Amino acid sequence: MPSFSNCEDFFSHLQSLSVSGRLSSGYILAAGTPLAKEDFVFRFAKFLENETKTSSRLLNDFSFFGSEEGTIGIDEVRTVKRFLSSKPVKSSRRVAAFKNAERLTPESQNALLKISEDPFSSSLIFLLVNNRGSLLPTLNSRFEHFFFPAIHFPDYLSTSVDVQSAIVRGRELSRQFISASPSTRFALIKKIAEEDKKNENASASSEFLKSLILELNKNPLKNSSTLKKVLVANTDLSKFNLNRRLRLLALAEDLK
Repeated sequence: MPSFSNCEDFFSHLQSLSVSGRLSSGYILAAGTPLAKEDFVFRFAKFLENETKTSSRLLNDFSFFGSEEGTIGIDEVRTVKRFLSSKPVKSSRRVAAFKNAERLTPESQNALLKISEDPFSSSLIFLLVNNRGSLLPTLNSRFEHFFFPAIHFPDYLSTSVDVQSAIVRGRELSRQFISASPSTRFALIKKIAEEDKKNENASASSEFLKSLILELNKNPLKNSSTLKKVLVANTDLSKFNLNRRLRLLALAEDLK
């Protein structure tokens, strides 16, 4: 595989391969930050489903797998196999992405190796790891790989200092929101609405909602109810001339 100096060149390369029908059945994304890699595969899955960069619709043919803690057992790999065996609904590929792929047990990696040796024609697997050396040599040899830089901001976002700060802030708050109690969630959204007012723009809430949708999409079944409400609020704010603070507070109340 050609070498690339940045993530966006690699993203464009995958787009070209997809259009020409030459995508590999699997890729290892190593180093970088977990959120950068998760954002990358989510954006590529959206591209495969012909979704716009700003769309937040729940994807039909993409799912994250793997846990934040503990090992990833063979049962999860079997679940992935069933997922990949289904015919895509909207995309050209069914895309499965393993977060924390270094947590795959040797048995799980061998099972994944068998899938990669005889892949489904419409399947695509991403393994997200910190260190590629944590995977079996045989699995490494089956997948193409790309190393992420330490810091990555997608090219479709302005990378001014102010915007970078809003992006990082939005990601931090979205992760706090996922694990927070209902009352704390309300307080977080209220605080974000106040930040918008203080800065006289919508950067705080905009980046928070985008990051929150990405976080909730990591487990869409568990988070389906919350995700639907956040998607509706995000659509309302992007399409209609609403009082942003009041709409955010309504969302906060709805999520209590």
